Amino acid sequence: MARTRGGGRLGLGLLVAAAVASAPLACSLLTSYSGLTAQADAGDAGSLDAKRPDTGLADTTGQPGQDTGPREAGPACDAGKTACAQGCVDLTTDPASCGRCGRDCMGGACTMGTCEALTLASGQSTPGAIIVVSDALYWGNANEIMRCALPAEAVIVDSGVADSDLADADADADLVDADADLADAGIDASEPDGGVLAATCGASVTSYRSTPSGALSAFATEGARLFWLDNVNLWSCALGATCPAETPLVVPITRYAPPVAAGRGLQLVAGASALYWPGPGGIEACSLGGCNFMSEFAQSGTSGIALADATAYWGAGPSVTDCVATSTSCPAAMALLAVPGATAAFYLATDGTTVYWTEQAADGGVRSCPVSGCTTPAVVAASQATPTLIAADRSGVYWINTGTPPAIMACPPGGACPSPTVLWTGAYTPAGLAVDARAVYFTLPGASTVMAVAKL
Repeated sequence: MARTRGGGRLGLGLLVAAAVASAPLACSLLTSYSGLTAQADAGDAGSLDAKRPDTGLADTTGQPGQDTGPREAGPACDAGKTACAQGCVDLTTDPASCGRCGRDCMGGACTMGTCEALTLASGQSTPGAIIVVSDALYWGNANEIMRCALPAEAVIVDSGVADSDLADADADADLVDADADLADAGIDASEPDGGVLAATCGASVTSYRSTPSGALSAFATEGARLFWLDNVNLWSCALGATCPAETPLVVPITRYAPPVAAGRGLQLVAGASALYWPGPGGIEACSLGGCNFMSEFAQSGTSGIALADATAYWGAGPSVTDCVATSTSCPAAMALLAVPGATAAFYLATDGTTVYWTEQAADGGVRSCPVSGCTTPAVVAASQATPTLIAADRSGVYWINTGTPPAIMACPPGGACPSPTVLWTGAYTPAGLAVDARAVYFTLPGASTVMAVAKL
């Protein structure tokens, strides 16, 4: 049954990046932004006109001496084109507004309203788990963790202007007013999502740390540290260009029980004080600083787990269960829902308000339930081709189909999605999945490549 929880336990949480690990929204937008030819002086709302296209609209900011009369009609677009902030564009071919105003293909082409995927790194040795952290990608090769530097991070508001350029609330309010003017004129005010994400990492692909034990299963990050699981231990090292020496967290190592199906496909999440992952007997836990023996956080669990706002969610047979995750022990697990006879939740993700999961079956689906609980889960997408790894944020939910043909799928946030968007499809099955505020990243061991594609 649906439940109501008090105490502010749940709220808008961090993104959980599937496959690898949950990558919180701390893993944010990572690209340098182009096209911002004019910057607002701090606190100078009068310079904001440089940030908007000339639409022929009267200035209605209400400042003394400015025209606050009737607004003029926006520019008319030819048939087949849409009025976006940068002008009249063809949403089927424009790489800066592909499929919708402002959806930037990051340097790739736009074909029939779909952005092409970019190859970030090639010639990799069976790449698997992947995570994106601020300005870099990390992924696991056969016996090595690789790193690819990405363009510097930028925080973007709806106008496409770097937030650091807006020094006061008045400037933000003026931008909102300008967006309203454009909308009233029938113009989509969405700016392009950002500049170019290099089509290849090139020389910026470096070895972060060798992993002789191989079988790297999952990544997570917390603060300035990277964590990963393999067949030998749970490891930790400082984020950066290289890892001089990793730290085993389970000491002695002989007390570490390797995760189920190690090698690919698990999820590892990091809370404020501990790490959590599915193990042989249930959900395991270990303090971020290390542990003498893994704790059994919960006695049941599958290969998937998600974390948001200090609450862990995992699949337990036909149920999705949650528990406060502030230590290595679960004080009282609660079932969000239980559906007798339903296919077990396999991989999970949450955007902080909704929990999503995949059902690993030939005709499995993607389902969801509010974090407050539900009686019957919503069917986000039905009859998917063996869906596995999944990630979610406020832009939508993303997952891998491993059937024929393999694909990266996406749906907007919310309930039913009768026609999921195919972001990518190809001959090889993705093995790792991660998202940030701009792109979906995935690995293709069969093609020895690391890829990226624009989000919804």
